[in-house]
Amino acid sequence: MPTTPFSGLLNDTITVRIELPTTADEFALRASGSDRTLNTKFLNETTIQVTLDTNVYNAVPITDEEWTLDIENFALKVLARQVRAVRDRLEFKLSRLIYDADYAAINQAASDATYDAMVKAGANLNRQRVPKPGRVMIVGSSFYESMQLDDRFVRADSAGPDFAASALQDAYIKRVAGNNIFQVDTIPNGSAFLFHPTAFIMVSRSPKSPISLVRGADAGQDGLAMRWLSTYSQDDWADLSVLNTYCGFSTVVDPAYTDDFGTKGDGFVRGQRLQLTATSGGTAIGNTGAVTAATGVNHTRQLSLVDDYADNRSADPSVTWSSSDVTKATVSTTGLVTGVAAGSTTITAVVDGVTKTWAATVS
Repeated sequence: MPTTPFSGLLNDTITVRIELPTTADEFALRASGSDRTLNTKFLNETTIQVTLDTNVYNAVPITDEEWTLDIENFALKVLARQVRAVRDRLEFKLSRLIYDADYAAINQAASDATYDAMVKAGANLNRQRVPKPGRVMIVGSSFYESMQLDDRFVRADSAGPDFAASALQDAYIKRVAGNNIFQVDTIPNGSAFLFHPTAFIMVSRSPKSPISLVRGADAGQDGLAMRWLSTYSQDDWADLSVLNTYCGFSTVVDPAYTDDFGTKGDGFVRGQRLQLTATSGGTAIGNTGAVTAATGVNHTRQLSLVDDYADNRSADPSVTWSSSDVTKATVSTTGLVTGVAAGSTTITAVVDGVTKTWAATVS
């Protein structure tokens, strides 16, 4: 995911340009007249608007006693941990962006067929002419476990990562079928995502140091722009070490275009989601006995559906929710039950083909 510095722009927004594929034409050798007319094509780009909208920071008070007795190396003892905290927060936000992207479909993966699911996801990217070099696959802990038990992953030759600036660098596993694979704890355990780095955009900006008399410096790591400030609080008898950055995120949506093999683009096509199949459906929280979905008409109750891999799938777009009697209560696509009238109904969730039910009562 490229990071982009910027400043001095209206509404803190920049326009990021993403190249679109172009196609070649042909004519027969020794053709003449109009048959030799060149069909020119412009090199087109799509533009994505990205806004700085979040200030990610870490603030640590340091007392006189800690300076005197505990801290021998400030850079290692304090600043390095602050940098890691800010990076972790940015990684979490980036993971949520990846998880929430509008994927065209979800590639279901049996626990013993994760390699097959990865190959299928890669083929889907190929059909959209998404570039092959540099593709990244991030996997949750349960998906990683299933991969390690699949000997096709174990046999694959491992090569070093080729994008050392990634914020996910520490989680690198290996390179398989042209994909750099990382295990990431900030995505659901049973999920995995295969994408090209151009699928997501992260922009960062180091804030200006204030005019007031404080110590400050610009900092940076893995392409992230940060600012460090230190000031003293006489009320607390402590220094305050603050590290922060301004950031913004966006997904890349491609316009439709046509090549010799049909229409491409037209939406978010640069990434694929993979999901371990929940063979038992997991635990339907509140599934035992009656659930009071509402204390009255228009009151609500949020239900939770936790699958075999300890992931809450309530808001997962692949889960289908329904109510057996919508005159008593309705249920949203995220499992939010709303009472309509006094009585009982059955709330059903279908996850990966497995059905879970709640007995819901509106009083």
